[in-house]
Amino acid sequence: MSQKMNPYEADPTKIPATDRYADTPFYGRYKPHPDDFVPNPPPGPSTNDDVIRYWERVIVEKCTQANRMYEVDGWRDVFGLGSIIVMSSHLSVKPPEEDHALRDANDAAAIAVVRDCLRDIGVQVPTIYFQGKINERDVLIQSRLPGVILHVAWPYLTQAEKASFKEQGRQIVKKLDELLPPPTEGVAGPSYALPAANPVELDPADADHRILFGKRENVEGEEKLGFAHNDFQDSNIIVMDGKITGVIDWEMAGYFGLHRAGRIHKEVRCSNNYEKANLTEEQLADLNYWKDLYEGL
Repeated sequence: MSQKMNPYEADPTKIPATDRYADTPFYGRYKPHPDDFVPNPPPGPSTNDDVIRYWERVIVEKCTQANRMYEVDGWRDVFGLGSIIVMSSHLSVKPPEEDHALRDANDAAAIAVVRDCLRDIGVQVPTIYFQGKINERDVLIQSRLPGVILHVAWPYLTQAEKASFKEQGRQIVKKLDELLPPPTEGVAGPSYALPAANPVELDPADADHRILFGKRENVEGEEKLGFAHNDFQDSNIIVMDGKITGVIDWEMAGYFGLHRAGRIHKEVRCSNNYEKANLTEEQLADLNYWKDLYEGL
């Protein structure tokens, strides 16, 4: 196990140099501070000119390499700016290779669906401040949830804590499954939060598309299409003091039901072939720990 420390330490200045994310201190940890930037945009939707100009100033003046959490080639940069998270490609000469508009719209729609349901069990979701285009590039700005990403806390957790988080995760999955699709003309099967959306432009031949929208295999009876996060991994879960307190990144979410979401989780999201890596049995079991989250639900 890594150097002992409090798994829920959210202050990046207090993490040891041996921490796997010591070189990216803004990633995965957030402790609110009185000096944090707090946005005060003018009222109105993301298409409002005054709103766009406000956020353009914020991005240009405040989102710099100093608070860039990480960058991925061909993708947007992610900035931790005080109390908000900004996803923008303004520091790149070329625009991202992929269009993020549908992903962002589905993220916002999904959060609107689940907010009250998860609040009832003490789990937060981000508040969307802006979702639209600035200088012809897709920008998503949302609130930053306090706490530590489960993936970041994981090396410091006891087996009992890991088991507790897994059970809490299962309860969240079941709670979301209680949310059924609204009666909508023309939408009779599985769908994203935005019924007509295909946020990642899945090819019908891809495994994701076949599982999410194809015929169910070896399952009888009427299909219940409850809501699912559809990317419920430890990198999208916020924890504090032994509790799951937040869930982020809802861009893939929709009405897919437990069977389809469970298959995606096991066969796609957790499909890494670790068996060929030079790992001990204990390390291998740890990496696969989240894989059976949906079993028995």
